[in-house]
Amino acid sequence: NYDFFKTVRNILNNIDLIIISHPSGMLAVKIASLIAGKKIPLFYDAHNVESDFIKETFTKNKKYSWLERLVVYLNIVILERIGCKCLADHILSVSNRDRKLFIKRYKLNSDKVSVIPSGCNLKNFKVPSIEEKKKTKVRYGIDPSTVVVVFHGLYNHPPNKEAFKIIKNYIVPKLKDKDNVLFLVGGSECPVSNNGNYNSIGFIENLFDYLAMADIAIVPLRHGAGTKLKVFDYMAAGLPIVTTEKGVEGIEAENNKHALITDDVNEEFIKAIQHLIDNKNERERIGLNARALAEAKYDWDNVGNLLNEVIHNWK
Repeated sequence: NYDFFKTVRNILNNIDLIIISHPSGMLAVKIASLIAGKKIPLFYDAHNVESDFIKETFTKNKKYSWLERLVVYLNIVILERIGCKCLADHILSVSNRDRKLFIKRYKLNSDKVSVIPSGCNLKNFKVPSIEEKKKTKVRYGIDPSTVVVVFHGLYNHPPNKEAFKIIKNYIVPKLKDKDNVLFLVGGSECPVSNNGNYNSIGFIENLFDYLAMADIAIVPLRHGAGTKLKVFDYMAAGLPIVTTEKGVEGIEAENNKHALITDDVNEEFIKAIQHLIDNKNERERIGLNARALAEAKYDWDNVGNLLNEVIHNWK
């Protein structure tokens, strides 16, 4: 990409540190730096292990030919290996799990990879009182006694699309006898539908209201990489979460304390939702524990301070 290369070359005189968030740009940035005669440190800000992410989400996408899928996958694998081993001066990973993968897979020194977790802006989220939750439900035309179960995400992202289908075709039918429960799902590009206790609202105009009227959050993910930002939103809102291990991967949440965690979307997952539907005190306990974990480890201010420390202490 010549325009990208030229833009990088033109701004290098005023740059002290380069942080790049995808393997595909590292080679161009490094070459531009060498041509300019600059020794500017290059940090790779890895939102996930990109080669694993591509393998899970792209290589099985039948929208593309087998050749396209193979070429794109191999391209990312090669770029990531070269970038991590030869180009990046330091790597920022979102979790200890990803950090260990980078070190083992590319035989890196342990001090080359730091953990800078994803997080949430707790200033924007308030844990609503019972009365505030009821008022928000009424404002959106929901009976205040209804237990609202939520999930949200970009619909056309393959792991999310799979989760939406699981909710509609597996979870909702399993809990059809729960008359006081509403499954409320939404997100960008999500189709709008209203089928009894399953309501798909499409794009969510106000995420804070959406989570303020929720009683339970579910994360029935079976695929994906990195840490899931929706989980941090749920934690910040003080919601009890039922999730698969994949959904909470890389987040330091303990089962039965900060969330109810199962190995897959199965009968255990359904029982966990039922448990929270039937036990208001459990919902409150786990939700407040999740919020406390977000405050301790995943507030963006704390994450920013950690990143600042890594940058200024790097040699």
